[in-house]
Amino acid sequence: PNLAGLSELETYAYFHRSHFFRIKNQLDSTSFYLKQAYSIANHTKKHKELVNICINIAYNYSLQGNYSLAVFFYKKAEDAADSLHLHNDVYSSIHTGLAKVYLDLNNFKLSDYYLKLAEKNYKKMSPDKQYIFACIKANYLYIIKDYIKSLEWYIRANNATSKFRLNTYRGITE
Repeated sequence: PNLAGLSELETYAYFHRSHFFRIKNQLDSTSFYLKQAYSIANHTKKHKELVNICINIAYNYSLQGNYSLAVFFYKKAEDAADSLHLHNDVYSSIHTGLAKVYLDLNNFKLSDYYLKLAEKNYKKMSPDKQYIFACIKANYLYIIKDYIKSLEWYIRANNATSKFRLNTYRGITE
C-alpha cells in the first residue's frame, strides 16, 4: 500500500474534521484534530501543509484566548513559509492573524506593524481574506479612535462581501 498517500489522506481528514468542530464552536475538539494533522504532516515532512495547519492552530488558540501559543504557531507558519519560499498570500494570512492577536492584547504598535505588512498584498487577497483583513483593520482604527478611516475600512469589508456566493456576511458589515 501507498503509505505516503495514506498519511496525506489522514492529514487532510484530520484537518477538515477540525473545521467541522470549529463551525460547531467545539474548540477543544478542533485543537485535537489540528494537532493530529500537524503530527502526521510534520512526521511525513509535508511542510506546505504544515503552514496551513499552523495558521489554523494559531487561529484556534487565539479564539481560546491563548495568545502566546497563537503567536508561537503563527511564527511557526511563517518560518515554514520562509523555508518553502511561498507566495505573499500565505504571509498575508499570517500577518493578519498576528495583527488580530496583538489587537486583542491592546498592543497597538505590533498590531499596526502586522496590519501594514498584510496590507501590502490587500489587492491580491481573495475576497474572504480581504473581508477578514478589512474588518480587523477597521476595528484597529476604531479602537485608536480614527473613526473616519475606520468607516472606510468597514465599507471595504462590506464591498468584499459582494463577491461572496452567500450574502450572510453582508448583513454583518452594513
